[in-house]
Amino acid sequence: MSRRTRTTATFLVLLLALVVVAPALPVVREAVIDRALGALEGSGITVTYRSSSGNAWRAITLHDVQVQGVGADVAVETLELGYFLPSLLGGELPIDVLVHGATGTLDLKQVLDAGLGDAGGGAAGPVSVRLRRIDLQDIGVDIAQVPFDLPGASISNLSVTQDGTAADLAGVITTTDGSASLQGRYDALTGTFTGTVVQADAAIARHWWSGIAGGSVSGTLTVRGSAIDGDFDLVDGSVDYQGLNATGVSGPVTMRYPVITAELAGDALGGRVEATGVVNVAARRWEANGGGTVALEDGAAWLTRTLAPDGLPIDIEGLVDVDLTVVGWADVDLRGTAAGSGRVEEMPLDGALASGAVIALTAFGSAVLAHLVLLFVGNAAALTRAALFTIAASFALRSLADSEGWDWLNWVSPLGWKTQVRPYVDNDWTALTIIALICVAGATALLLAERRREYGAALVRLPSLLPSRTRRIQGPLHLAGVLYRATIGAWVAVIAGLNGFFIALTGSLTEWMEAEESVGKIFDDIFGGGDMKTEFIYYILKLMGILIATMGVQILVSYRSAEVDRTVDLQRSTGLRRWIPHAAATVLAVLGILAATVGAHVGGAVGLWTQETTVADDYQSLLTATWSQLAPSLLLAGIAVLLVGWVPRFIHVAWAPVVVAAILTLFGPVLNAPQWLIDLSPFEYVDQWGAQGAMGIGAVALIVLGLVGSQRRDIR
Repeated sequence: MSRRTRTTATFLVLLLALVVVAPALPVVREAVIDRALGALEGSGITVTYRSSSGNAWRAITLHDVQVQGVGADVAVETLELGYFLPSLLGGELPIDVLVHGATGTLDLKQVLDAGLGDAGGGAAGPVSVRLRRIDLQDIGVDIAQVPFDLPGASISNLSVTQDGTAADLAGVITTTDGSASLQGRYDALTGTFTGTVVQADAAIARHWWSGIAGGSVSGTLTVRGSAIDGDFDLVDGSVDYQGLNATGVSGPVTMRYPVITAELAGDALGGRVEATGVVNVAARRWEANGGGTVALEDGAAWLTRTLAPDGLPIDIEGLVDVDLTVVGWADVDLRGTAAGSGRVEEMPLDGALASGAVIALTAFGSAVLAHLVLLFVGNAAALTRAALFTIAASFALRSLADSEGWDWLNWVSPLGWKTQVRPYVDNDWTALTIIALICVAGATALLLAERRREYGAALVRLPSLLPSRTRRIQGPLHLAGVLYRATIGAWVAVIAGLNGFFIALTGSLTEWMEAEESVGKIFDDIFGGGDMKTEFIYYILKLMGILIATMGVQILVSYRSAEVDRTVDLQRSTGLRRWIPHAAATVLAVLGILAATVGAHVGGAVGLWTQETTVADDYQSLLTATWSQLAPSLLLAGIAVLLVGWVPRFIHVAWAPVVVAAILTLFGPVLNAPQWLIDLSPFEYVDQWGAQGAMGIGAVALIVLGLVGSQRRDIR
């Protein structure tokens, strides 16, 4: 080989080596980077970096990069730019971008539109930049558009491949509630994204509706501007909304934003529920129609969640078929029907319904009967005692029907209707229907009669059985006796009759409990583990004590009404001291309480006497229980005396202690209230004579203070 030939070959080898090796030299790499970044600046993108590495022939990696430009302000740990160097020298730069560890903000729509707006090139100049592919991994860039608004969203992975004015995208969008893996195609000319949701957490939609708790969604999605259309399938979803928890929710979901519709089925309220729902995000309203079979306990607990946040105080079980329409957003309006069967506190649900219905009809029928009787009463002062005597007559008829076996009398007395229906035993709905018709007929007759009655007069004036005579009042106490003795007599008769009727049940108490297991369960809850007959007598006398206290408070409330009507002024105009009329009413209240206590004792003794199973200990239990109610009744009446004396305008507050004590005594054991709470009722201290003495002293002190207050104030 000639020397010239060798020289030429050596030069070519050196030149080739220079071409191959030179791009890897830092000075050459920096020169290439400067030209490439200059081209990007011409496209509106500014890039700064700390250091670089790589071979300028195929790819250069920049470290600690800051990218600012159209729709982007991103800090990048490593930015790898892939390209073909001859294309750069020829005036075109097809570029691939690989990003690791990026933070910042990105308006993806602007970036895509800028990169895809001209399929043939980028900015005018000697070099045309063409975005060929973007691959973003392990990043947390907040995005403003995807290309639709999704608050708090970021891209964790994104791959973009250009195809003319369109781009094929695949990536993962992440929010604080979950992530979504999507792939599809974005057209820059129309601004439309059409793709597939490969897998998404349903909780991403929580910013549209907060009730979504979990689940997986897949389907198709089309986005154009603010229009978002999607057809998805929800699998194993869950809902947590206003105390309603549903799991295993599945079914199709259609989005025509801002309206989302769904046909779903899932497990809720202890059963399987199917529903069709519509959510209007713009109108802030959602509506669901559906039904299914749910657990009675779960359904009742959800409906009463605001009233009983710690759960229902009673045990219920059963299944209910529901058909509901639920509408709401911040508040919920629920309407529908439910039918099923079950048990409440060991009681069959149908029996509880029958019992509740007959109790309601008994109360309504008793009120109608009393009103019918009052049509024939012309004396306004006799209305209360006439109504009370109506109740007493009803009890008498019921007692006569039971003792003589005259079952037909139970149709005459509303208090006997329960024996015709026999809740928990027969649940006779035919008898219940007849009773309802009787109530309707009585109410209709009452309304027709009222149309013919003159105001303040009886419908028919009945002849007086007692000749009228002029009374000579001997003093304030005599006047109080004349005013209140009829009321006291009516109360005493009713209390004696009631106590006799209930105490007479002790003879069949054991048989009753054995025949009806549910009744025995209730009695166990109320009476605890003591002797059942003794505890039953104590419980009935507590009920009588409540009635006795009610009578005492009523007398004092009536006295305050006389003050308001200015009739007490007529007494004081005769020269009486201020406290005398109040003291006279108080004496009558105390005497009435004593008379009612005696009446309860006598009535209870008669009730025990009628039963063959009565023993001597039962009379002792009756004596103890009866007179244990005297001090509590006087104490509650003393509160009324105190209020009349010092703050008469608040006299009706005197009913509050009576009502609270009645609730604690009658319903506390059934509702499993703590014993310390039940013990707040003064009627609970049966056979505890120390407590009885303390309450008696307290009653005397309250009465004295009340009378002192009457002496110090004017009637107003």
